Amino acid sequence: MAAKLAEAGYPNMSSAVRPMAITPDERYVYFQVSFFFGIVQYDLRQDRVVAVLGLPLRTAQGLNRTMFLLDSAHHGLAMNPTGTKLCVAGTMSDYVAIVTRKPFELQRTTHVGDTPYWSHSSGDGKYCFVSVAGEDRVAVISYKTGRQVKHRGRARRGGSAPIGARLRWLGGFERWRLVPAPARHGRVLEDLGTRLGVVHR
Repeated sequence: MAAKLAEAGYPNMSSAVRPMAITPDERYVYFQVSFFFGIVQYDLRQDRVVAVLGLPLRTAQGLNRTMFLLDSAHHGLAMNPTGTKLCVAGTMSDYVAIVTRKPFELQRTTHVGDTPYWSHSSGDGKYCFVSVAGEDRVAVISYKTGRQVKHRGRARRGGSAPIGARLRWLGGFERWRLVPAPARHGRVLEDLGTRLGVVHR
């Protein structure tokens, strides 16, 4: 991936692809890479990087990259079901960012606390759930406003989510259910991962 980024005019970036999200039409995939504060847009049909969006450092300003948690500048990316907005867990920046796809730009950042480290969209597409790992809780962000609407300590139930799965909010923080992503999305992401040398765990 570092070579693809360099071809697009973005040299010296990491080849380590982190969380990703695919558009409903399966044309584009958005992903994060190690040590980078932002998102990469990749065209699956043309097999090339088409845009890179840098995001603010905020609390990570001046922080040495050796201090990044598992090389994560930002780690956590989700897309609402209609494919119009992205939700970014700004891990070392202590914020959640809502990004619009058209145009590809930052809508808002919201400070959520210590080490936001994963993102999932609600089943109805209205909210983004972000794990605030350093405080053992979940922040709920409105896709519409980009603001935090609620937060609550999270339940530790173990297990892991399949690629592209999302949480469905059933009206309360103790009533979440995992909703599998469409099978084709998993296949597309796995195919992309094979091409880019990414191992999904």
